[in-house]
Amino acid sequence: MFFALTRKPWFLLFGYQPRKRESNYLFFCTLLYNWSKNKFKNAIIETVQERKRDLENEINAEREAIGKKPFNYTDKIVSKSIKESTTDPESGYYHRDNKEKGFMYLDHRSVDGKHNFIVDCFITPGNVHDSVPYVSRLTHIIETFHFNVNCVALDSGYYKKDILKFLE
Repeated sequence: MFFALTRKPWFLLFGYQPRKRESNYLFFCTLLYNWSKNKFKNAIIETVQERKRDLENEINAEREAIGKKPFNYTDKIVSKSIKESTTDPESGYYHRDNKEKGFMYLDHRSVDGKHNFIVDCFITPGNVHDSVPYVSRLTHIIETFHFNVNCVALDSGYYKKDILKFLE
């Protein structure tokens, strides 16, 4: 309880100061709470569809280069049907191939590759993809611990343009 209240990693409380690291390894795991999978209601949410702004900017730059008028892109509102837990509305419905389905939270953990310390934990609802918080958490780790990251190990689920651009 004491460590959670301080909002500092436990090893900083005991005087361990991480030096500049040459690598940082990330791994992710899921936490499942034993709530009934049948206690839910169907809800419709409206969200703004994610746009690929980098691609839009590239297209408009090419159009301007050849003397054409750039496109005007607008945000599109999309309605989506989701399962919402009546026991814990903040959890998300987790469903992936060959894994247990239900209302869960994902615990994204980042580990220092040299000493195997967990340097960051970040909780998201189970319906958030693993790659969504990656860039913000890696930025947080670099700024907080001054890691000099020169390599990361990721699977194909993280093969996204924004992550690739950040890691360049």
